[in-house]
Amino acid sequence: MRLVGLLFHVLAALVVLPRASALAAGCGVAGGDAIVRGVEVVDANSGRMVHRGDVDLGPTLRRIAAGEPSPVGRDDGTAFCARGLDRSQFDDAVYAEYVVLPTYLRGRSPGPQRIIVGTASGRAFYSCDHYRTFVPLEPRVRLPSDKRAQIEQQARETCRRR
Repeated sequence: MRLVGLLFHVLAALVVLPRASALAAGCGVAGGDAIVRGVEVVDANSGRMVHRGDVDLGPTLRRIAAGEPSPVGRDDGTAFCARGLDRSQFDDAVYAEYVVLPTYLRGRSPGPQRIIVGTASGRAFYSCDHYRTFVPLEPRVRLPSDKRAQIEQQARETCRRR
């Protein structure tokens, strides 16, 4: 009977652990720069892998700091309300959401990649899977003061309190 129990635990580990590590590794690992390594981006509609490798967030972070809008994505530069998410991992009361435009999706929908930026701290998080997973980024982003004020006002009007 002990052998059956041991066999069950070994088989459970073989089934559960690869899934857990694959989910954790999906959005990659942030380096000390704006590059996130080992990212796997999956198209939500088809379930097809659209990118596997590193993602350079430098252009997107510079666009955000300059206050420039994204050419696609209606929610780019708006308050991130995080409805349904556990907000305990985030420091700031208000975050803004931004679209990441990778080169492999040029001319298409914005895809699932996003960056959220805390309006007070400038702390940024990357998500490769439309807010299911967050990777903290090392570089902070200073939002233009007028954009920060606009986002904080929008959050007061549209987002629920924590």
